[in-house]
Amino acid sequence: MFNAVRLNGNLIDRLRAEAKRRGVTLVPMIEEALEQWVPREVLAPRSAVSLPECVVGGGTYAGVDLRETAAVLERVGAQN
Repeated sequence: MFNAVRLNGNLIDRLRAEAKRRGVTLVPMIEEALEQWVPREVLAPRSAVSLPECVVGGGTYAGVDLRETAAVLERVGAQN
């Protein structure tokens, strides 16, 4: 499909230079750039979801950062 697009001169010069460096034409360069910015499918907005809250006592262990996997595994392994 053919489409004409008017681009800023500085931008098109940079695109041409990058295309030459990669050994491709402008078309795949422009397609690649647009693919990064335009979603393939538009998802319908979703309504907020109400998540249940845990009311059972306990929780995380004091001093254990859940982002540190080794510390969590060490703590869990110590209990087993």
